[in-house]
Amino acid sequence: MGTLRYARQLANRAPGPVVVAVDQSPASRPAIEFAVRETRLHRVPLVAVCALADAPGVLGGAREMEAAFNREMALLENDHPDVTVLRQVAQGSPRTALLAAASEAQLLVAGCRGRGGISRMSLGSVAQAMLHYSRCPVAIIHPPAEASGVMTSVNVKTGVGWQSGEVPNERELRLAGESVGC
Repeated sequence: MGTLRYARQLANRAPGPVVVAVDQSPASRPAIEFAVRETRLHRVPLVAVCALADAPGVLGGAREMEAAFNREMALLENDHPDVTVLRQVAQGSPRTALLAAASEAQLLVAGCRGRGGISRMSLGSVAQAMLHYSRCPVAIIHPPAEASGVMTSVNVKTGVGWQSGEVPNERELRLAGESVGC
């Protein structure tokens, strides 16, 4: 039987931010949208993390990646002036950058596959690492299915998932809460 690791939030401590991985992949935009909804719901800042590691087979793309990240964050801040967005650009591995940023977070949000992902894989290596090593709850977001246009969000860490527009039932919420120590 596996062990679930989590960190309990102290009662007298402010809730941490929502951290989102931003990498200009197809799953990145839906992950950002999901994270914005969570920040509004919990009234906390959004920490947007962009790791400047080169994608497999692409050398020297860090400058372009950072420029694209800054453009995307400017649009986000313009579209959602009520959300406090803290930009974080890190050199190196997305795994390291995201785990460090999420050390005090209440939620870590990432797309199912990043820029170097193999399309047949349901989860990329970064998403898998977040699920295994993050100390906070993790939401892995899949892009909308081309035919349905419905975004599917799955918290694989808790084994509970639902589609946008659906309201999770009481049992799903209880299972999700129990599995992260709530």
